[in-house]
Amino acid sequence: MNRTQQVRDDDGVRSTSGCDNAQEGPLASSGCKDTASVNRLVPFVHVADVEASLKFYSLLGFTPANAMKDNNGKMFWVMAQSQAAEIMLAKRPA
Repeated sequence: MNRTQQVRDDDGVRSTSGCDNAQEGPLASSGCKDTASVNRLVPFVHVADVEASLKFYSLLGFTPANAMKDNNGKMFWVMAQSQAAEIMLAKRPA
């Protein structure tokens, strides 16, 4: 019998588990063999000025890894890295 339940982890985040051996309690301790995990998460921030924001993040050790510019050469998206940390900055829609 397959059952679906909602569980709440320590941060109060609700998750849904739909496996045969789901148990009460946090998803991490549910015993479900097919639980998913997140191994990489990159914040995506909309900003007024990508180049100015990149300048700020460079003070924190970030360097551009990839960037996109419009036809006028103005940066509208950038992926910046600092060791294992990453952030994406994009021009906020008008």
